[in-house]
Amino acid sequence: MYIPVDRSDHYAACCSGQTYTTSQAGTYEAAVTNNYGCTGRDTVQLITNPPPAITNNPLSKTICSEESTNIALTSNQPGTNFYWTASLNSGNITGFSADSGLVINQILINNGASAGIVTYHITPKVGGCAELLLFSR
Repeated sequence: MYIPVDRSDHYAACCSGQTYTTSQAGTYEAAVTNNYGCTGRDTVQLITNPPPAITNNPLSKTICSEESTNIALTSNQPGTNFYWTASLNSGNITGFSADSGLVINQILINNGASAGIVTYHITPKVGGCAELLLFSR
């Protein structure tokens, strides 16, 4: 049975079963009693962190054909890795692709007579936390 512990370390009965799911930070105690009535306890401190967010400003950029996107990605949390997919919204643009890293460095080529738009769908990740952002180019 998992029992949450409040800030004054008093026990509050919560639930029974073999798992307890929560997204609320705090101190929790796991208590297990065997068939002979012996109880073992352990506590764990659950800390929640918000998912990383992209902090680039501005979130759009205009470039000429055959130029690099050269978009350095930044986050509100250190150690963030970035993963992206790319899609053509309009025009006849080539040179974009899905990838990962700290910089979107792709040479985009406009094969048409009018401007086009490529959208990068960027997912920043720190550990298992992620947040999705759409980034148009």
